[in-house]
Amino acid sequence: MQSRDPKYSKVLPPSGGYYRMISYQVAKLLYSVTTRFVDRYIPRGSRTHDQMEQAARSGERNIGEGSKISATTKKLEMNLTSVARASLDELQKDYEAFLEQRKLPLWEPMDPRRKELSNARCKDADEVALWIKALWEREKEARTAAPEGPRTARTPTTVQ
Repeated sequence: MQSRDPKYSKVLPPSGGYYRMISYQVAKLLYSVTTRFVDRYIPRGSRTHDQMEQAARSGERNIGEGSKISATTKKLEMNLTSVARASLDELQKDYEAFLEQRKLPLWEPMDPRRKELSNARCKDADEVALWIKALWEREKEARTAAPEGPRTARTPTTVQ
């Protein structure tokens, strides 16, 4: 906690404010979405369930901690930021493995649905769920008409 005494504010620059950082907001949203995802799709008590939840939590918490400590040590701030990034990279690999094991497609980097989700600026897991539901309904006809059938063709190759 910083002192309100002006002589101390010259010694230590302001820190914290992480809750306004986009990286923190996205990591917090990702943690919320991940807890829902693992509770729904990954068996409770499995190592994967715990790993995914903890990786998402670590990403969020380390961004916040790094921001708070930035006034006293830039080195530790960078270390915590690196831990956050590594945790989120691990989480990404777990999501990719989930898709691969179920023979579900991964959206390519230039897939318009990625941009659409980003532009939706979802504030919480409920908004993400509503966006996914709307996308699912919008793409329902293409999934049903896919040559490989509705079970395996969960994501159409084109978006209208």
